[in-house]
Amino acid sequence: PLAYIDLEMDGHIDMLFCDPDWNGKGIASRLFREIERHAFKQGIRNLTVEASEGARPVFAHWGFATLHRRDFERGGIATHNYAMAKALAP
Repeated sequence: PLAYIDLEMDGHIDMLFCDPDWNGKGIASRLFREIERHAFKQGIRNLTVEASEGARPVFAHWGFATLHRRDFERGGIATHNYAMAKALAP
């Protein structure tokens, strides 16, 4: 696939991927708009995500607010991401 997004039933976006060759062409944005519409129809009013450093500006562009930075270790390597959220409106 060129891109995919995974929305959990509680409004958490678990995964977002776009083939690097297709970055900046609007594919992920189109997928996200569809996820927003689907979530709202399902009664979900808030979306959440843990965004990587690289994904944080993308989610911010889509209207997500940064709640806080999450620092943790994975396999003995220090890393971080950002808890972000967006309220959905009709």
